[in-house]
Amino acid sequence: MSRKLVLASAVCGVMGLMSVANAATIMDVSTHNGHMLYTNDAYRGVGSDGFTDAGYWDVNNPPPAGRVPTPTDWSFSPGWYGVYMMAILDIQLRPALSGTDVKVWNNTGEFAQPNTVYTVSANLGGLSGSRPTAYVLATEHADGTGNVIELAKVAMNGANLPNNFTMTNLSASGPATTAAVSGYYIQVLLNTEYNLGAPSADQNESSFGYIGHITVTSAEVPEPATLGALSVGGAMMLARRRRI
Repeated sequence: MSRKLVLASAVCGVMGLMSVANAATIMDVSTHNGHMLYTNDAYRGVGSDGFTDAGYWDVNNPPPAGRVPTPTDWSFSPGWYGVYMMAILDIQLRPALSGTDVKVWNNTGEFAQPNTVYTVSANLGGLSGSRPTAYVLATEHADGTGNVIELAKVAMNGANLPNNFTMTNLSASGPATTAAVSGYYIQVLLNTEYNLGAPSADQNESSFGYIGHITVTSAEVPEPATLGALSVGGAMMLARRRRI
């Protein structure tokens, strides 16, 4: 093996460790109910628009007629009229209601880790004036209260089309975390903000955003000391090769 090949192997080993060290799934279809699925098919019906509609979320289980219980692991505010469940599109969120954003969240109970990059992906869509957004946050307390640190977010501007149900899967990663997140809990927060670049007439309570199929992953970034040790190891391999 040539010296160049030995050095290249060492460098590739370092880069590989940087990208995949302790990779983990925080949320997906089977973890913390990232797809907001119901185990009871009774809450899925076919709507007049041809999509599989479920209904408005309700805090009661069983819910009143015409509504559905909030999916396992998820919570929402304010009232029931803010979140509409569409099994294909997942959820429809108003950008504001009486001056208050409609928010949906999942307090995963997972601990945020330092020296880690978090990535969030989601199916997003909506009307002009909307900006559906999925956040990954680190919260001071398990119930989502206290100090909050943003770990990652993904968003898109709604299309300038009426009743546009086209969904696009997008993903984004945040910066490597610091020790400040130690002891904090991971929360996934969904809401529809206003798309400030859209015509002002489109920025109203009917500018729905659509969000669904949430996936959150994490990958640890080795600390500088670890990278230094790996670099030394690669140099020793090269020096040993030279002596042979």
